[in-house]
Amino acid sequence: MNFRLLKAGVLGVALFVFATTALAQKVAYREKDKIIEANGTIDESDPLKVIKVKPNFGTTVKEVKPNTVVDIQYEAKADLKKAWDGAWRSEWVAAVTAKDAKGRREALLAALKAYQELVDKAAGDPKVQRQMQYKVAILTANLAEGDKTQNKLAIDLLEKHQKASSNSWQVFSVVDALARLYVETNEFEKAAGAFDSMKKLPGVDETVKNDCELKAADYLMKAKKHAEAAARLTKILATMKPTDPSYEAMRLKLILCKANTPDGFKEAIGDLKKLKDGAKDENKLAMFHNTLGDCYMLGNQPNDAKYEYLYVDLIYNKDRGQHLRALEQLVQVFKDLKQLDKSKDYMQKLEKLRTQ
Repeated sequence: MNFRLLKAGVLGVALFVFATTALAQKVAYREKDKIIEANGTIDESDPLKVIKVKPNFGTTVKEVKPNTVVDIQYEAKADLKKAWDGAWRSEWVAAVTAKDAKGRREALLAALKAYQELVDKAAGDPKVQRQMQYKVAILTANLAEGDKTQNKLAIDLLEKHQKASSNSWQVFSVVDALARLYVETNEFEKAAGAFDSMKKLPGVDETVKNDCELKAADYLMKAKKHAEAAARLTKILATMKPTDPSYEAMRLKLILCKANTPDGFKEAIGDLKKLKDGAKDENKLAMFHNTLGDCYMLGNQPNDAKYEYLYVDLIYNKDRGQHLRALEQLVQVFKDLKQLDKSKDYMQKLEKLRTQ
């Protein structure tokens, strides 16, 4: 079960679900690989750029980037609060305390049923009702992963919510979940298109646009459209300064794009090894090892790729994003190597990290 699809639903539960049964306004967001809670009045007047939280006490307004939001709890009617809290508790069980996959699934099904019932109960309060519909879409997507019979239903719900939430923080998680389900049906170009549509939304800042370009390039490469991905990355790199936080990742992705031919593969491996050998920063080393692993996977050399990802898992694992990336790839590597027990072990390790 892929708990990344629960990014905006489950991860924040352990932080504040037991704080109170009265769901006041709260924003849970990720900052430097930690989930932080901000309480107060929520201002979503510019939701694709910033979520502002005016505290209940004090005057300092907290500004949160919408693509870092884990979840939001809005003020709700008294008769809705108890049921909403119950749904949250079910999610918490799924993410944190369930002993196995069966227990997680049962808890998520209970949460899904509760949110489905809450959609109608929230009528008259657009923000709360939208949140309930969002929860239904995200949980359905999570439960559908790996189940082709439920995939279409989940995609339909997410596509509907993508349109409905195009001017809300939820669109970031919805598009991410939608792209992953497209991948399950080998619709890689649709996955890339989902991020293309998001970067065109009015109000999305440059950092988010760059992230969308990177993700779109990933999916275009999966669709074997390496030339198109390379052309996009070359164009955007020409507009960026080397000091830009996304520059290094873009440059590495471009090197990877060009590794789809025998000559390009050899050149890419050589360039990446030079970069790796000259690096001292552990986070950069994690990025270089992961990209080398991706190159070997592109060259159909999973055994070589395995060692690159293991370096990140066992040694250069301070950057949570790179660690997640390595674990995701190790799940696939061991499948390709027909070592299914190890693949399962790494899936469990991946799920655990995603809920932290």
